Amino acid sequence: MVGIDIVNFPNTVLIVDDEPIVVQVLQRVLPRQGLRVTSVSNAEEATDVLQRENFGCMLVDKNLPGR
Repeated sequence: MVGIDIVNFPNTVLIVDDEPIVVQVLQRVLPRQGLRVTSVSNAEEATDVLQRENFGCMLVDKNLPGR
């Protein structure tokens, strides 16, 4: 059986959402769980950030405008 060793994943989360209230709530809650949060408001910014940093998780608005 193949398992996932969560210890090796970065404790970072990228939030991609254009709704400020959603971003604000997640920026308040996630650090309490020991996570470092980076947020952007569109797909283009997300692409730029992903070229520079690695994240353990991404939370993406499925209705995000743009490409």
